[in-house]
Amino acid sequence: MNGGITSRTIDALRFPCAVLIVFIHVFQVRPEIGTFPFSFSDTVQIALSQGICRIAVPIFFLISGYLFFSKLDEWDWNTYYGKLRKRVKTLLVPYLLWITLAILVEFSLSLFRYRFYGGASPFELLSNYGWGWMYWNCARHFVSFEKNILGWAIPSAYPFDFPLWFIRDLIVLCVFTPVIHFLIRKTRGWILALLYPLFLLQIWIPLEGFSAEGWFFFTLGSTLRIYGKDLVAFFRPFRIPSCLVSAVALFLCIRTYGNNEAWGYAKRFLTLPGSIAAIQIVSALLTKDIWKESAFLSECSFPVFAAHTIRLPFLTGLILDRIIPGHSGTGFLVKYLIQPVLIVAIIVLAFRLAKRFFPRTTALFTGYRVVNNG
Repeated sequence: MNGGITSRTIDALRFPCAVLIVFIHVFQVRPEIGTFPFSFSDTVQIALSQGICRIAVPIFFLISGYLFFSKLDEWDWNTYYGKLRKRVKTLLVPYLLWITLAILVEFSLSLFRYRFYGGASPFELLSNYGWGWMYWNCARHFVSFEKNILGWAIPSAYPFDFPLWFIRDLIVLCVFTPVIHFLIRKTRGWILALLYPLFLLQIWIPLEGFSAEGWFFFTLGSTLRIYGKDLVAFFRPFRIPSCLVSAVALFLCIRTYGNNEAWGYAKRFLTLPGSIAAIQIVSALLTKDIWKESAFLSECSFPVFAAHTIRLPFLTGLILDRIIPGHSGTGFLVKYLIQPVLIVAIIVLAFRLAKRFFPRTTALFTGYRVVNNG
């Protein structure tokens, strides 16, 4: 890609989207069905973690599809195999390494608890999580089922480092790009008109690794690239409508939270206009020099995304409970807003040190996204 506004927008979006995902995973509000209107503290947290932040993964899928089909608008098997080999380094190796690290951290903590306090042994822990399934689907601990409009149960399962379900699904999508390219070309892009309602209604393949969200947004990005559309310019006419629709969808996310089925529809309804609005807002800020993209923060996005759930919410939660005691609405909101910042700061600092002192290992863990040692 050239150094134009689209390339700059893609790079600038990476780190904020990773931070939004951190906000999702520090969320703790659990209102009962029918408790709307919520308190101010709960409303802010629901609006962020269960509304705005839900556009982050769709944006990552959209960008991934757009980038994969660079120089592949006309199908070429040699180019495809070359891209797959590259994705082994940028996706598969980091995926395996981060999950292994998460397992080792949990195993070590379990060994410490077992030795000094008793209870389940570390090997019982691994057995409960399914051993090798920890790299694909910790079904016994993380599986949940959401019913679609037809009443079908849609499984939602995660690897042991659970944010990496995105990488798992992205690896699957990369393998299936010949199918995606064929469908896009044969339908002239109209396959999106089928995928979008299927995504909204969650009528999809009930297998882990085949998320409707991933297939729609990855295919959307792929279609734009295959037909030579600029990612930013294509969505520019929709900038105002997307913001207006996003505001309505965000209100629906807040209004329906507590009812998993209704909120699921509202959340999915938000993702497309929300993603378009985010792309347009970031590109406008870059164009007007209000936002300066940072190569270092762009590099940090992958470690922030992959590492933030590895015991850091527990550790930072303990620290903040000491500093800000009590569970009042204001205190709870302040801790909610500070905790992701603290988690990200810890990871960014650790990444800077690792990049300086262990550049080769850091490159492996980040999929060779490390630019330099500066």
